[in-house]
Amino acid sequence: MTRLAQMSFALVAGTRRAAIAGACALVLMLTTSPVGAAIRATAPPVISGTTLPAATQGSSYSVALSATGGTAPYTWSLLTGAVPLGLVLSSVGTIAGIPGAAGTATIALRITDALGLTSTATLSLVVRPLPIPPQQLVFGSSSGVVTSEGTGTPTALSQQLPTGHVVGIAVSPTGRGSWVVNSTGRVATVGGVVNYGGVSARRASSGIAGIAVNPTGTGYWIVTKSGHVYGFGAARSRGSLSGLKRRNAVVGITSTPRGGYYLVQANGKVTGFGGVRAHGSVAARRYHVTISGIASMTSGSGYWVVTTTGRVFRFGNARSYRLSGPVASGTIVAITPAITGVGFYLVTSLGLVLPYGTALHLPNVGIAAGDSIAGAGAAV
Repeated sequence: MTRLAQMSFALVAGTRRAAIAGACALVLMLTTSPVGAAIRATAPPVISGTTLPAATQGSSYSVALSATGGTAPYTWSLLTGAVPLGLVLSSVGTIAGIPGAAGTATIALRITDALGLTSTATLSLVVRPLPIPPQQLVFGSSSGVVTSEGTGTPTALSQQLPTGHVVGIAVSPTGRGSWVVNSTGRVATVGGVVNYGGVSARRASSGIAGIAVNPTGTGYWIVTKSGHVYGFGAARSRGSLSGLKRRNAVVGITSTPRGGYYLVQANGKVTGFGGVRAHGSVAARRYHVTISGIASMTSGSGYWVVTTTGRVFRFGNARSYRLSGPVASGTIVAITPAITGVGFYLVTSLGLVLPYGTALHLPNVGIAAGDSIAGAGAAV
C-alpha cells in the first residue's frame, strides 16, 4: 500500500472512529437525562400536614387533601380509624358531608400515585359542637306570679297575672312570649304573643290539666282533666279522650314537632293524636307512683313521663339521663325539654330547677313564703 493510500485509510478510519465516538456520546447524552428523570420520580408522594381544618357539628363540611411529590393522579384510601359520622372520604382525596357528632377523629390515610408508589400519614379532624343558644324557662306560681330564668340575656320577667292559680305554661318557639292557663280555663299572655282565647267555665268544670303550643307558635291546645282537647288559633283539635273517671284523669299534654300531641293520664296511660302514636305507658299502680307530666322530644320520636317524686320513664327514641343538677326536694310539678334537644328540666313545687342530659344549669326560682310553683315551660 502506498503512503498516500495509508494516509487515506487512516483518515477514513479516524473519521469512522470519531463518528462512532460522537454517536456514542450522543447516545449517552440522550439516555442520561431520562434515566435521571426516572430516578427522581421513584420518590413516593408525601401527604401534607397532620391536622385538617375543623368542622362544626350539623354544618356542611368539605376539604381537599393535598400531597407533594410522586406522579399524579393520586388515589386516597383509609388505612385505620374512621372519619367522623356523617363524613365520607373519596378516592380522589376529599372529605365531605355533615358531621353528626362533636369530637376528635384520628385517621391513618394511604396515598397511591400513578406509578403505584405509596405512603401513609396520620391526621386528626376536630368536629366542634354546635353553639348552644340561650335557654329560657318561664315559671308560674299558684298565686299567679310569672317569672323567668335563663342563660345569655333572657327576657326579664316578673309579672302578677289576674288569672289566679296557674296550672300550665306554653312558651312560644321564639321565646318572645308565653301563654299561661289557670284552673278555670282562662288564658293570660306574657310578652309579644297573641291571646287566642281560653276554655269556658262550663267546659272547664272538670278542671284544666295543661296547655301546649303548636310547632309554629300560631296557636295552642288546652286539655281538661276529663280528656277534652280544645284548639285555639291555628292549632286545631286532633282528638280527645272521653268518659274518663277521676282516677284516670288527664294530668298533662305535650306537643310534637309533627304537629300532634300526647296526653298522659293519672294511671300512666299515654295516647297520641294527630298522626303520632304512643310508644308505651307507665303502669302507675304497679310502680305505686303518681304521674306528674309528660314532655316530647324536640326531634325524633319519643317522650318522657315523670312522676311527682322525680322518677322518669322514657319511651320511643327518648334517652335516659342521669341527674346533672342538685338533689330534688319538693314535688315535681313540670317537665320540659331543653333547647339542646338532648335533655330536659324537672321543676319542683319549691322552685328547684333540675337539669338532665345536656340541659344547661339554671338558677332556682325564688318564690314568696306560702306560694309554690305550679307550672313551667321552655322555648324549644
